[in-house]
Amino acid sequence: AATACTACSSATREVINNACVCKGPYYESNVNDCTPCIAPCVECDNSDGTLCTLCNTTTSDLVNNTCVCKVGYFAVGTDCNICVHPCTECTGTSTNCTACVSNTRNLADNCACHPGYYEVSDTHCLPCPYPCLTCDNN
Repeated sequence: AATACTACSSATREVINNACVCKGPYYESNVNDCTPCIAPCVECDNSDGTLCTLCNTTTSDLVNNTCVCKVGYFAVGTDCNICVHPCTECTGTSTNCTACVSNTRNLADNCACHPGYYEVSDTHCLPCPYPCLTCDNN
């Protein structure tokens, strides 16, 4: 008859249903070895650690067993880093904007105020006063 486990020999294992199994963020890579899941998976369920069952909920969402960076974050290797204001979405780097905080900002210029506008706050650009073509907020 099989013996029911009451404690496990490794900190990477826990007793579930009288058996020692790998606990998140580890997976069973072979019969005697628990290996860390591949980031950004917090928990995974397969033989190579890439089939995610749980992600870092702050920066990524679970989509088809893959951790995908949330809006406002961009992928750097296996991590998700936050975009820098005034970018609300970015790709590749924190300042390579794909969406801006407001429509008074120029996406083609990494969310700088459009020509003929000046910055008054983190979110707002206002039109330059007549007859100025361009202006600064001094």
